[in-house]
Amino acid sequence: MEKSERYVVYDCDIGIDDAWALKLLLRAEEYSQVLSSPLAAQKFKVRAITCVRGNAEVDDTARNALRLLTTLKRLDVPVYKGSKEPIVPTSWKPHFAFHGKDGLGDVGDYPVVDEQALISQEHAVLAMYRLVCEHPGQVDFLLVGPLTNFAMCINLYGDTFLSKIGKVYIMGGNIYGKGNVTKSAEFNFRMDPEAAYIVLERLKSPAFILPWEICISEQANIALDWRWQVLGALQTDFVKLMNRAERKIIPRGCVNWLPCDLLLVTAYLFPSKVISQISEFYASVELNGAQTRGQMVLDHKKGKLVDDFHGKPVNLKIIQKAQTEHLKLIISWAAELPDVGIEKLLSKEIYISLISMEKSERYVVYDCDIGIDDAWALKLLLRAEEYSQVLSSPLAEEKFKVKAITCVRGNAEVNDTARNALRLLTTLKRLDVPVYKGSKEPIVPTSWKPHFDFHGKDGLGDVGDYPVVDEQALISQEHAVLAMYRLVCEHPGQVDFLLVGPLTNFAMCINLYGDAFLSKIGKVYIMGGNIYGKGNVTKSAEFNFRLDPEAAYIVLERLKSPAFILPWETCISEQANIALDWRWQVLGALQTDFVKLMNRAERKILIPRGFVNWLTCDLLLVAAYLFPSKVISQISEFYASVELNGAQTRGQMVLDHKKGKIVDDFHGKPVNLKIIQKVQAEHLKLIYSWAAELPDASIDKLLTKEIYISLM
Repeated sequence: MEKSERYVVYDCDIGIDDAWALKLLLRAEEYSQVLSSPLAAQKFKVRAITCVRGNAEVDDTARNALRLLTTLKRLDVPVYKGSKEPIVPTSWKPHFAFHGKDGLGDVGDYPVVDEQALISQEHAVLAMYRLVCEHPGQVDFLLVGPLTNFAMCINLYGDTFLSKIGKVYIMGGNIYGKGNVTKSAEFNFRMDPEAAYIVLERLKSPAFILPWEICISEQANIALDWRWQVLGALQTDFVKLMNRAERKIIPRGCVNWLPCDLLLVTAYLFPSKVISQISEFYASVELNGAQTRGQMVLDHKKGKLVDDFHGKPVNLKIIQKAQTEHLKLIISWAAELPDVGIEKLLSKEIYISLISMEKSERYVVYDCDIGIDDAWALKLLLRAEEYSQVLSSPLAEEKFKVKAITCVRGNAEVNDTARNALRLLTTLKRLDVPVYKGSKEPIVPTSWKPHFDFHGKDGLGDVGDYPVVDEQALISQEHAVLAMYRLVCEHPGQVDFLLVGPLTNFAMCINLYGDAFLSKIGKVYIMGGNIYGKGNVTKSAEFNFRLDPEAAYIVLERLKSPAFILPWETCISEQANIALDWRWQVLGALQTDFVKLMNRAERKILIPRGFVNWLTCDLLLVAAYLFPSKVISQISEFYASVELNGAQTRGQMVLDHKKGKIVDDFHGKPVNLKIIQKVQAEHLKLIYSWAAELPDASIDKLLTKEIYISLM
């Protein structure tokens, strides 16, 4: 912080975590005024507690501020009442009042306060503006409730206000699409999405933000037992009040204390001791989503796309990781635990269950939009199929047959993806595998299309000089959707679907045949969607889901048994990283027709874009299907759906993080996905080398144990 005195506006909706945050803030303020303290050079003064509707109505949150100040003997701090409603009036409200109706658990027996005398007659929004005019550049804002007051000040005074503010710290929003009041939105942002949108859009300098996911991360975990046994033993008026309120509010079965707002204030006061990682992003807020309204949406494209939602300057510094080692000390000091000092601190700045697959022969439908990663996935699939037919191979007891390659519009138009399938089969001498042409358009026609053709116009980088193929003779006249249904009727329960393109064909089959189709399918593996709100074709949507959001929605809504899904974020995780240099130097050295074609296509597609890692999304999915115990290290089960109406989040996969705690049209539904959340890196190169037919690359040892094990 600057050497000159700072001023703080604490904008809050006082519930239990706001209360603890205020306690720390006032304790630090007092300490900063002591000349001999390590905080003296950074002294600050809390100039206002501005209250807003959030955890309770604004009358209650202001009343709670006075109650707390009474217990702390700090009624000198001015309290201002702010906005009673969100900027856009709404009938929506949370499923239940977590903090009780009054914000402190309705425990009663509160300190008596004279609201008429102690709550300022000046509106909180006007007080905010007055303070920055009196101390331009010196007033920091700690915003731990819905952002209505701050947004109203922006709306009223615009740049005149924004040009005079100091630092802004926000507790709210989310970065991985994980909600706490709906499945995809954090409480403060969902209570007033328009306010959050205004603040993020209008800020002149990036604000610091502590999102929900960091508050519940392992680094921020503080055992609830510690809260009760250590802090709870204190006999101060403040702690006694908080003990009663928190014991009433915190649900039975909770093992961790969740003091979100307290964590934000520790980050403001002691950043070098609390914050271990900051990430900078442009972020906005979804206003129109049926399932994602109030979700904070990060621009993961970071300028690679420029439109109304992408390519804007950074507006947030996201506190992405916190250090746990000092938190208990800081909180104990805030609570005034005897003999706890912060001088030394300031002197230096799944359980996975395994079951075997059936012994009977399996059949596979490979539904794809063949680009470069689909091509490698097909190579691995056919190599494994051939190997499973050899009686002496470790795969012999788990043999399977690829019964169909069904093609869909995605990386290229469907005519191109079907043509590419034939080209690849020609290089592999596997023209015995039937190819079917499927859907030419998404289920709901749209003018939207990706910003550019990543795989080139034809799906293989437009490199030309392809193997000659007789499309008329080799592409089946039967539509892919009809072939899917016919195959499950011929082999009920034995046909597995590997869906590595947009889900149009599979969704169309569901729409045409309904349960008659779904009751006969085997396992379903999907490459697509996202789990943390990170997109690759828009800032919040993965390519396959964004190309046909309605298809993805239909599939997820209608499945009878959970599908396995490999989301985008897992594909680009550190565990899945394969250096592109290895791809060129090891696999690229092979002189097979397939590898030579892939070398030309991938060099054309990947090198100009500066890739350092090989993107093997569809290949990774097939590896997970074939060798789950060797590839998958963590599965998470969720009910998930797809946002169809969001202006910024259309096509985003949305997980129900509430897991039945809320039951409405979007929550409380049964698990429909088994999400491959983590993969093991150690076997991937061996599997890929074997697929490419690298000499001396053998998977026999890999397969000696737990072959074809599915994680449930």
